[in-house]
Amino acid sequence: NISDYSYWRYTYTPAASWGFVQIPWANFQKPSWGEGADIGMTINDVLQYLTGIQWVITDSTGSAGASSIGNNWYLDRIEVYKEGTPGPTPTLTATPTSTITATPADTDGDNVNIQYYGRWDFSDPRSPRASWGPVSVKIKFTGTSIAVRLGAEAGENISGTLYYNYYQYRIDGGSWTAFPYVPSQQVYNLAGGLSDTTHTFELVRLSESKYGVTVFNGVNLSAGGTIVAGDPRPSRKVEVIGDSISAGVANKNNGWYTAQGQDGYMAWGPQLARIFNAEWNIEAKGGGYLRNPGWSPTMYCMQCFFPRTIQQETTPLWDFNSWKPDVFIVALGSNDFSDSVQDDPSFETDYVSFLTTLRGYYPDAEIFCVGPWKSGTPWDNCRTRINNAVTTFNDPKVHAVVSDNT
Repeated sequence: NISDYSYWRYTYTPAASWGFVQIPWANFQKPSWGEGADIGMTINDVLQYLTGIQWVITDSTGSAGASSIGNNWYLDRIEVYKEGTPGPTPTLTATPTSTITATPADTDGDNVNIQYYGRWDFSDPRSPRASWGPVSVKIKFTGTSIAVRLGAEAGENISGTLYYNYYQYRIDGGSWTAFPYVPSQQVYNLAGGLSDTTHTFELVRLSESKYGVTVFNGVNLSAGGTIVAGDPRPSRKVEVIGDSISAGVANKNNGWYTAQGQDGYMAWGPQLARIFNAEWNIEAKGGGYLRNPGWSPTMYCMQCFFPRTIQQETTPLWDFNSWKPDVFIVALGSNDFSDSVQDDPSFETDYVSFLTTLRGYYPDAEIFCVGPWKSGTPWDNCRTRINNAVTTFNDPKVHAVVSDNT
């Protein structure tokens, strides 16, 4: 997270032969300048947002030509672990032979039996990432306990306080239990004392995309436990693009618009999908507009965000061939109209353009265009514009749902 090279550093002088080196995080020294010297920043603050580690050879004789001959390092196994719980002692080799630095565990995120729902980025197969809530993971496993491993999250800064994602889980279809992401925690022991048989574990993200990216590193099971093939996935698929209503913002009615007040699982889109035993993909954000409002470029433009796998990141783009809905619901327009925007003919034109984009992605889907759920003006004008756009588009599989009878 530091872009001006003012990194925290540890200086080490290597020996002439192989040796085991252990470097506690506390040994890294704070820089005296730049972003790394930000007032109040501690090593724990740095580790929350750690994105990489560099090894740099400091050569006092110069880096060019023959003067630097002999200044070569050989790194034979690099392991990052929680202090006090080191991994196996590496076998020291006499020659710089390339070795595998880590062997993937069968409980990492790349296990073929793990079922992912929603948009996930598998650029790192062992640690898939997602931000469009409510994404979920379903795992069938054997054993008596399960813990989930979550990677670092950036959180959302609201009036100087960082808020992080909320999750919920259940075992064997039982009651849901909610829990927050904790910055200093990587492993969450969620269930123990289970019968030594086969169980089903479900993890659902409850908060919307703005609270940061979820990183799923896999699970820990009891000794001898394994992940087994899951049950067949639903054959039906429902996708929704929308604003705060579709994201489940504040639907717990327990305070301001923070992560703990949201329950994307109980937003109307996932509820509708469950009624029809369907999978769901929800691309929704509080304050979302159909298009790019002039006063806030792209920040709330759902049409702009829609092609993204991770809402906050421009790459990788979502592969629309990987998951095609039977039903697609457009639930946008409420925020495009306000006291200052009573009506706007260009909204109708932009709506038709978005329908054209959708039809290109999903040639066979039934598309339902849902008007604002607020009654009266200016949302009556929005409903009129949506109805006109659907009429103009003239596709028998595109439907306007614009009654103000909510």
